[in-house]
Amino acid sequence: MVSLSRVPQFTYQKLVHKIGSVDVLWFQHNSLDPELLMPKALFEVEHTTDIQNSLLKFQELRWFFVKMFIVADNKRRTEFAEKMKYSAFSELRNNKRVEFVSYDQLVGQYNMVSAQPSVSLLL
Repeated sequence: MVSLSRVPQFTYQKLVHKIGSVDVLWFQHNSLDPELLMPKALFEVEHTTDIQNSLLKFQELRWFFVKMFIVADNKRRTEFAEKMKYSAFSELRNNKRVEFVSYDQLVGQYNMVSAQPSVSLLL
């Protein structure tokens, strides 16, 4: 795991700027150009903020094929499910573009990977 000081310039500046506003970004090397880092997953952490704002951000990024996750307390899972029913998010919903991950699930994944380094993250 590495922290980057800036978002790599992998596409148009407007898209790089929008993706740069996401809470957590995971990148992977491009198979055609090992020097180029491409987004693999986007995570919006919703501790107290409105889940709908993150879904709107993901809606704007819907044409960019990456995994998208809302990370929040499990108590907010129903709120996430209700927001996903809005017609504005039908494409995200119908194409299963966004998943809800609770803090507990994320900690469980981390513990599993930490205990067995040969296991990759399952998200």
